Amino acid sequence: MIARGLIAMGMLVAAVPAVAQTASVAAVGDATKKPAENPLASRVAGQLMPPGTYRKMMKTVMDQVTGAVMNQVMDMPLRDMIKGFGLSGAEAEKLGPGTMRQMMAIMDPAFDQRMQISMRIMGDEITNMMDEVEPDYRAGLADALSARFTPDQLAELDRFFATPTGSAYASQSMLVYADPAMMQRMQALVPKMMKVMPGMMQKVMAATADLPKPRDAKTMTPEQRKQFMALLVSKSDKQ
Repeated sequence: MIARGLIAMGMLVAAVPAVAQTASVAAVGDATKKPAENPLASRVAGQLMPPGTYRKMMKTVMDQVTGAVMNQVMDMPLRDMIKGFGLSGAEAEKLGPGTMRQMMAIMDPAFDQRMQISMRIMGDEITNMMDEVEPDYRAGLADALSARFTPDQLAELDRFFATPTGSAYASQSMLVYADPAMMQRMQALVPKMMKVMPGMMQKVMAATADLPKPRDAKTMTPEQRKQFMALLVSKSDKQ
């Protein structure tokens, strides 16, 4: 579960800024134009996101970010990690200095190998999935470009991307977010996130203090339990 969350986080961290950067606004164009009606926007989108862009980006994220973040998390004392999930500082200090890696080594001697295999398979599958959805992303990028840039601006971008420097920039404009220089700084987010998590949780608890408490099996009415079970149990199981 930890690995899945980190992989997803790595994908988002790398992909979202890249897409946002390519859709920067100088002036807003006609939002009703679609790529089929605007071949220029489609061509510019293809220059910014050539085939295989997301495969290269995701491979870098999996190889660099996920592994490094996993190591940071696994080597963090459990008491420090738990502080981020609502346990008070005083309660956390009662825990020992053990890390998740040390505890898992006792519970599962093959934990590291198991995680490496799991992450490799998940990374391969996610990368293959990105190959399938990349054409849709490219079409969406063309939509965004068509809506946010005027025809004159798209034509100017197209001319620039036809130059050696412009072509080099366009083909690397998204991949630069997966550059090691960027990845190293993204990895530094983990300890910072864990540090601010207790304060965030306290704010969430304070902001939701006036909301009704969640129901459980004891506080549900018979009708609510019936509705719940109807959603949980399939028709075939009822027969």
